[in-house]
Amino acid sequence: MSHNERTLVDLRDDLEEAEANWRKKDVRRCFRTYLKVASMFENNEDYETASYFHQRCLEVSVEFKYIEGQALAFKGLGICEEKVLNYFEALMNLETALEKAVEGMLENHARDISRDLVRIYQTIAIQYQENNQFDLSLQFFEKCLDVAKRSNDKDN
Repeated sequence: MSHNERTLVDLRDDLEEAEANWRKKDVRRCFRTYLKVASMFENNEDYETASYFHQRCLEVSVEFKYIEGQALAFKGLGICEEKVLNYFEALMNLETALEKAVEGMLENHARDISRDLVRIYQTIAIQYQENNQFDLSLQFFEKCLDVAKRSNDKDN
């Protein structure tokens, strides 16, 4: 019980801090706090709530034109969708995350997002292959190869 109470108190404090930073227009601290909360829910496999906080990260990032935050928020949304097996929603979020990372010249983030995107493309390609939809499977394997090449990911 005390652990749960402590967790709730910490959550309350984090949310108050995020809102205070938002009012002060300290976008990076606000973003980091919401991201911390999203990660906490991801670690507890509550992807719906984690998505809510990634969405909040996105809203704050868009409001303050924080491109790195936008890229990371879309990535977080994509990962949450992947965890609940919504691969096409994951794909859309990760593709947008990659666009934002490229737009912001965030090479390290673009490389990380590309790895996630390759994994999603592979998953979808394999599903199509298992359903004997070889044309669609090939399209996704080609996308996989393209992203892996652009990110200079030789393993994939």
